[in-house]
Amino acid sequence: MQHLHTSQRPLLAALATAAVLTACGRQQDDELGAAPRQGDDVAIADAAQSANQAEHAMARVSTDMGITAKVSAVLGADGRLKATQINVHTREGAVTLSGEAPDVRSRERATTLTAAVSGVTQVNNQLVVTRNG
Repeated sequence: MQHLHTSQRPLLAALATAAVLTACGRQQDDELGAAPRQGDDVAIADAAQSANQAEHAMARVSTDMGITAKVSAVLGADGRLKATQINVHTREGAVTLSGEAPDVRSRERATTLTAAVSGVTQVNNQLVVTRNG
């Protein structure tokens, strides 16, 4: 089983870095006793909003990664599916399955097992059947 979330890691790292740098800059101004300037207030509000958005994005990605792990484990434990190469990708609870299934029943079983995982809101089964059955 393969997990596809590497494209989201740079975004999360950038958002987290921006939030940390903003917090450090604000702390430095507080330590120096400097009164915030008007432009600083806007920048601080923008940074706080960005940090909040980053926090929500990280929570969503973390949830999606957990769903992906659960789906992969369930599919890997199934007697019909454990020998197949099924890629699992999750975005906002919607799971996409791709790869190959040995037969139609296995393809349908992958959908059923995936839909039963907690947190899954939708299943997009793109598995290709490799032989009749």
